[in-house]
Amino acid sequence: MILLGSILDAAVGDGMIGRNSCRGVKMPTIEHREAPYFEPGVVDSIAQSIPEPYDLLIRLLSTLGPRWGEAVALRRRHVDLLRRRLHIEESLAEVSGRFVFGSTKSHAVRQVPLTPALVAALAEHLAEHVAPGPDALVFTGPKGGPLRYRYAYMKLWQPTLIKLGLPVVGLHVLRHSAAARM
Repeated sequence: MILLGSILDAAVGDGMIGRNSCRGVKMPTIEHREAPYFEPGVVDSIAQSIPEPYDLLIRLLSTLGPRWGEAVALRRRHVDLLRRRLHIEESLAEVSGRFVFGSTKSHAVRQVPLTPALVAALAEHLAEHVAPGPDALVFTGPKGGPLRYRYAYMKLWQPTLIKLGLPVVGLHVLRHSAAARM
C-alpha cells in the first residue's frame, strides 16, 4: 500500500488524477501463523509409506530442507559422498508443461552436509537407480525423465497422507519440517 500511495501521490503531483484515494485508508492487520510442519517421527512414517526410490527424496527433503525444484534438479555430480555434501547449484521448474533448469531461487550455490544415513542411502540409490554420467538426474519420474511435482503430489504424497490420516498439505511442508527437525 505504501508503494501504491507513492505512485498515486506522484500522479496527483503531475495533475493526472485529482486525489490520492489511498490516503486515510486503514490497512487490515495481518495475522501471522506458524508454518505447518510434521514432527520427525511423522515424516519418517510418511517416508516409509512412499515406494522406492521416492522414499529417499522425502527423507532428503525433510532432513536437509532443499526446495522441491532444487531436489529434483540434483544430478550425480552434485552428490559428493566422500565429503558427505550435497551441492545445490540449480533448480528445475515446469513452465507450460516444459522443464526449465535454472539457478536456485536465491541465485546462490550452496553445500549441504549429509547425515551418515543419507550418505549410505544415496550411495545405494546412485548404484541402483541413477544412470551413469555426471549429468544424470538423481530423481526421475516413472518414465525416466525429470520428476514432475504434480506426479509426486497426486500419485505419491497425497494418497500417503490420506492413508496415514494426516492433513493433506503440499510437499513444501517438508522444508518447514526440516527446519523444525534442525
